[in-house]
Amino acid sequence: GLQVFPRRPDMAVAAMPLAFVPGILSLASGWTVVVPHGCRMVPVDYRPEGSGSLAPAGNFGDFVGIMALRCMSSVLRLGKVGPWALGAHSAGGPVIYHCLDMLADMQEPSGSAELLQAAQEVLSEEDFAEFGDAVHALEGAPPRLPVAVFSFE
Repeated sequence: GLQVFPRRPDMAVAAMPLAFVPGILSLASGWTVVVPHGCRMVPVDYRPEGSGSLAPAGNFGDFVGIMALRCMSSVLRLGKVGPWALGAHSAGGPVIYHCLDMLADMQEPSGSAELLQAAQEVLSEEDFAEFGDAVHALEGAPPRLPVAVFSFE
């Protein structure tokens, strides 16, 4: 099982938000005991619904792609206010790798517009509204990249 060691105040990290994507069968809140002291966890849990359309694996409309777009809604908001980190466990790993690809794409001038178009095709109306709001809040600036990224099995 998971062994939890007591937190040591002398080993605190800089206070920053941590967007965390758990494995498919767990909730992010169950991982709060391993979040470093000083970090505020922003859970990105799985939800079964999408747009209802299916896409081949490796596309935005597959399970990982939809979850990555939902995660981007959180990380874009986090990056707007300051430094942030991104972490995952198990099936969350491919999600954050996809997020990193999207963050890199958004560094390009047309990256945000292309991402919005792809997201509209696969996200539910509610998820797309949240994602669109996060992208538009950037006001044309590229998103801030995470200061730390980890994925563990």
